[in-house]
Amino acid sequence: MKNLKITHLVALLLLSGVVTLLVACGSEKGPATAANCSGEIPTGMAPSGTGSESYTMLLRVNTEADVSELSSQTLMSRILDRDVLVINTQYRGMDTGEAQSIFGKLRKEFPCNRIVALNGLLKVPGKPGYMYTLAGEPDLAAVMLDWEEGTWAEAREGPWSEKNLINLRRMSIEFESVANKIEERPGAANTRVGIAIQFRPGWDYAAFARRLAVINWKLNSDFRGYQIVQSQDRCGGAGDLASLKQLARELISQYRVLLRGGPGPKGWQKVSKLQEGIFAHLGFEISFSDDSKPGTNLPVDRDSASDAASCTEEVLDVGGAAFIYWATPKAVEAMLNTAAGKDFRPAKQS
Repeated sequence: MKNLKITHLVALLLLSGVVTLLVACGSEKGPATAANCSGEIPTGMAPSGTGSESYTMLLRVNTEADVSELSSQTLMSRILDRDVLVINTQYRGMDTGEAQSIFGKLRKEFPCNRIVALNGLLKVPGKPGYMYTLAGEPDLAAVMLDWEEGTWAEAREGPWSEKNLINLRRMSIEFESVANKIEERPGAANTRVGIAIQFRPGWDYAAFARRLAVINWKLNSDFRGYQIVQSQDRCGGAGDLASLKQLARELISQYRVLLRGGPGPKGWQKVSKLQEGIFAHLGFEISFSDDSKPGTNLPVDRDSASDAASCTEEVLDVGGAAFIYWATPKAVEAMLNTAAGKDFRPAKQS
């Protein structure tokens, strides 16, 4: 009798289209359960696979105007459901209210895409870079902390340190704090904790990833968190592609020590099955402009859309998949319209 009731229930669900919707739109709850969404939401930043199959864009959003530009017909044809919209809550004048407004507009325009808050380390509510901005917001994919010397100085948490272990200890405290804030809101069951972190030679990014995974596991046993490494200085005019490719190889190599382990109730522990999906939790940053000025100091001003496309190709070649683009929507469109861009992200077929 119990099996008969289950059979009747499944039949009703099929008639209503609910089962079809769930299969088509992903296994996790959240934005991908909206109608017309395609594929599962990746557990990491990118899905499994290589090259254009796994290539995932994380697109910076500073203002409501950026939302309008991203939702233009030309860019919409290049943005896939697996791509991520990143609200830069550190942008000048950004407060919690504006961040929530941008979040609402993004959710309306991009019902299938994940949305992330990139926050600073400030503990003062309402200020740009407030650490808990949008934490606990239903449907938010992640709260990512911008971990670099500048944000640490703005938070006035003491002198910055270049030591790996000190940064690991400090970020563990902040990760826990954000995770606790997320847990306060039961509706935020799909929100992860992540980090966008400076690159420093000698730092152990696998150690950071381990700690991030353990804290995220407590939120959801499928979570590992997102880690984006600020690799933009290796791209374009001041860097060289060989240097960028070597950096990508180095970071991916560091992550290989994570293949035989995973988070659990006792912290990081050995597992019998290789955790190949861990590489999808690592991302790279590329900064550029559609009106670049060679010779300037900052990559966001110096590097061109062509530079960004070439750098993306180099990282894809060694196994990278997720990229946050510190650039305007117009610059992203210019990058995607290069020959390389059309190769790793062709326009969607109508």
